[in-house]
Amino acid sequence: MYFTEWNYIMTKFVMKSETFEDGAKVLRYYFLGKFPFLKKIKGTGVRKTFLFNYCISKHSAKVVKNSLDYSNLLMPSEVVDLKKHKIDIIIPVYNGFDYLPNLFNSINQNTDVSFRLIVVNDHSPDARVLEFLLQQKNISHNEFILLNNEQNLGFVQSVNKAFQYAQNDVVLMNTDVVLPKNWASRLLLPLVLHKNVASVTPFSNAATMFSLPVMGSDNAFDADLEKVNTALLKLNALYHLFEFPTGVGFCMAIKKEVLDKIGPLDLAFEKGYGEENDWCQRAVNAGYVNSLVYNLFIWHKHGGSFDALEKKSLINKHAKIITQRYPNYSYDVKSTFKNQDYISLHFLAEILYFSTLAEKTQVWWRHSWGGGAEIYALRKIQTLKENNLIISLQEDVNFALKCTYSYKNFQNCLYLSYQDALALFSNIQISDLVVNNLAGYENIPMTLDFIHKLKNISKAKVSFRGHDFQCICPNITLVDYHNVYCQCRDLSLCPQCIFRSASVLIKTDNVKKYQNAWCDFLQNVADEIVVFSQSSANILCKAYNGLTHKIKIIPHTIPGIRKVVTKPHKGLNICVLGNISPAKGANILKELDLILPKFKNVHMFLAGKVGFSPKNIKLLGQYKLENLASLMEKNFIDFILIPSVWPETFSYTTEEAMTMGLPVACYDLGAPAERVKKYKKGLIISKIDAQTTLNEIEQFFQR
Repeated sequence: MYFTEWNYIMTKFVMKSETFEDGAKVLRYYFLGKFPFLKKIKGTGVRKTFLFNYCISKHSAKVVKNSLDYSNLLMPSEVVDLKKHKIDIIIPVYNGFDYLPNLFNSINQNTDVSFRLIVVNDHSPDARVLEFLLQQKNISHNEFILLNNEQNLGFVQSVNKAFQYAQNDVVLMNTDVVLPKNWASRLLLPLVLHKNVASVTPFSNAATMFSLPVMGSDNAFDADLEKVNTALLKLNALYHLFEFPTGVGFCMAIKKEVLDKIGPLDLAFEKGYGEENDWCQRAVNAGYVNSLVYNLFIWHKHGGSFDALEKKSLINKHAKIITQRYPNYSYDVKSTFKNQDYISLHFLAEILYFSTLAEKTQVWWRHSWGGGAEIYALRKIQTLKENNLIISLQEDVNFALKCTYSYKNFQNCLYLSYQDALALFSNIQISDLVVNNLAGYENIPMTLDFIHKLKNISKAKVSFRGHDFQCICPNITLVDYHNVYCQCRDLSLCPQCIFRSASVLIKTDNVKKYQNAWCDFLQNVADEIVVFSQSSANILCKAYNGLTHKIKIIPHTIPGIRKVVTKPHKGLNICVLGNISPAKGANILKELDLILPKFKNVHMFLAGKVGFSPKNIKLLGQYKLENLASLMEKNFIDFILIPSVWPETFSYTTEEAMTMGLPVACYDLGAPAERVKKYKKGLIISKIDAQTTLNEIEQFFQR
């Protein structure tokens, strides 16, 4: 497309509702003169670009592509001998008695390097605090310096007072934390490995930008602290990859050399909040960096030493000081939340975290074409995620895998390469690999081989779901180039049939290789094959040998739909449900539309879409399941026709019609026929022909 007068191109901003996608807005029109040739639309997390009303691009605005190499990130961490290193643990205390036993128990039991304790009791009104600290000092096997302020000095002065006694690298620690086993060696490691690291902070449930599982939130913590840390130990802490604008002072390691160089906390921050941000920014200005230890998780109450009103007041007041001193600080913090490398690392940590909470972890392969297979997957995941971690994969362009995890109300997604996905799944315990549907994947034999490799690594159970016949034919419906069900008579004829077909849903340059890959997968990799009708089971067993013992027939279930009550009216009203493709009977529907005027008492409706504009069939538009019965009553529907010409593995529309109590007619193919034959109000049409269809429905209705 060429435009010679580019100066005529103009843009126009509008905010206008669109009907194709709920909540979508037209952001911009591009005009050539007065002619709009390009428009950009943004919906809920999705942006689309249309050229002359053709969608030329679509992407999710929320999904971030992984730019880290998970293969390296999940390698064993560097082992460093820290026996010669010693730390000074500084703990300012003001009340918070209930937190103290857990804190000191975890320090005494779980600290794996030499340490001294420097504890400052900031004139706590609760007499139990000083009594407890004196007791701890008396029983401690380590050097324990207890400083008891005669008057309340506030957090900052108390910490600075303790700094005067520091002889080693420091760990500044709040009272409202609990430490896991071997915490100190992990927290100390970045200080030892890298001369330019000034501070180190661990992950926590409440650590702002370092919070897990939700970044920037105070997360409730109901996990096992040791299990979480064991999972995170799989992360190779590549400290040099990230530089953060600040650490978080609930449990922050500080290099003594930097403390001596830039000085203690600024007294402007009085009781606390913002003081560590200021110190870390001073360290940055002096040429140092603030780091995160990725394989350590420490529980933190957050604000356990302050009441809510005091906390809010301190945060607001001290934020203004930070902004005045460091104008770029706010931007740098926001940039951290958008840093793709950090998002990728955090995503991996989230999955490792949730894997410790879930009863099981399942990986699902899904397509992105919508329809019944996707409805099935989403409903299953909705149920399973209450107790299990569900990781679903959908392939995008260039073999990128959209990896989405779901656990209870938590969900996040990221694009991974196959290599990254293999590294990730090799490091979590997977119970099930569920191949729901691979339609749309660029190289299905390669994907099947990937699943085979993952099974060998994880020892997980592999389950295949037979929503269509993609495992036999790239056309997935077993409809040949004449638009007729081939009945799987001879698979050796498939390459010729596919070559002559006008359109093939799954692209492949070698049909035989494609079928061999599926045959090997079903026979040697899949542990179970779930189908939704006896008809589908028969077809699979006819195509490939040795599958009978693996097959389970589990019909779909659909949400409850009420019975339809049709009021008396003249004539016969027939409705077709769903979006009708050629395999689902589009050509039959076109013939019905042509001959319908001959049947004076018959009226036809379509609740869905079809690829032509009917003249005699009334279009009702797409329906929502909860409104279907009302739609049928409003239009006095007497009969449901399922015009599908392929052996559907399961028909939601057939099940919906039967649930509503309406008579149903279909051809003698697949799951619909299997169900309709057992239905009292069911009719099997003897011939796939429009005239026969209307004749036999009329006769059945007049009984």
